[in-house]
Amino acid sequence: MKEYKYEQNHPIIRKTALEEYFILLYVYKDDQYKGMFVVGPILYYPISRNIAKGLANDHSVYVKTSKILDHYNRLSLLSHDTTVLMGKLLYFLVFQKKVSNIELYDSKYINGNVDKIISTIELAASNRRQDQDFHPPFSLEREVFQCIKEGRKEDLLKHHQIRHKLRPAVLAKNSYVRNKKNFAISAITLATRSAIDGGINHELAKTLSDEMIVKVEEAKTANQVIHLHVQALETFAEYVYHHKRNKYSKLLKDCLDYIYMYIYEELSLTELAEFVNVSPGYISTQFKKEVGMPVSHYIQKEKVEEAKKLMSFTNQSLTEISQKLQFTDQSYFTKIFKKYTNITPKQYKNQQAIHL
Repeated sequence: MKEYKYEQNHPIIRKTALEEYFILLYVYKDDQYKGMFVVGPILYYPISRNIAKGLANDHSVYVKTSKILDHYNRLSLLSHDTTVLMGKLLYFLVFQKKVSNIELYDSKYINGNVDKIISTIELAASNRRQDQDFHPPFSLEREVFQCIKEGRKEDLLKHHQIRHKLRPAVLAKNSYVRNKKNFAISAITLATRSAIDGGINHELAKTLSDEMIVKVEEAKTANQVIHLHVQALETFAEYVYHHKRNKYSKLLKDCLDYIYMYIYEELSLTELAEFVNVSPGYISTQFKKEVGMPVSHYIQKEKVEEAKKLMSFTNQSLTEISQKLQFTDQSYFTKIFKKYTNITPKQYKNQQAIHL
């Protein structure tokens, strides 16, 4: 908090390395620093167990994860906009003056020495031109991500193979593996945007991105990273391909996205109609026309598909799974599951155990 001292009364929003935010209000009188008001700590988003563990490892905090989570759970969870309003209100209460949003940020802290950064980049660009060390053509990069957007996996692989034969960018100077990881992560990030543009549900695309980036980070060799890099782009293209085969109207896509997002909640035709702002009858007619089944059957089918994933990839009991997916009881879960798979949940789980 004392790292920067303003020479005037001024509120600032600052973030710590541990994801905590504070509002600081420096107080001066007759050009003499008198102290500061401190509001916080504040969180902008809930801290999960994995994030807490990562922060503890990064900063050598040798405390049980449960205790760290207890700390975070006690903090106020506020939006960025609310925090800004609090800073402005604090300033007004103390000085009876208004302050603009932009004045709540430490420009020196955010911007740094911009001129120095620009000169460094210009010098690096000059050196690359002298050595004829150019990045791959932008047209090639654009074609790679266009293939993902359109779901053209075979064309994607052709263009990607050409791209890999070109001299790679240097994104880490002291480690070839780290360089490959940085390159893969940047490509996965761009591929995520392309897949969303191609029609994939944004939550699904970002979840896939998160999972693939974690795998890239855990890889030990450059070849493993390259394999994961290609696999991620292929997967995005495959998802888009299958999505485009099911060409629904925007209304239906909104409904399907809503069902996907809230599959663990109790879903109903009325709730869906309220979300898309049309009558339940119209939704029912359009849904059956485009999807080929009533809304209730589609929701059941998607819950069964989600249950199959949980049985395949987690150790959760059938009771836990049925409760999470809002089935009224175990027997009803079994009945609906068998309706769409012709086997019981227990039989399905046993089959998955055999294949592991």
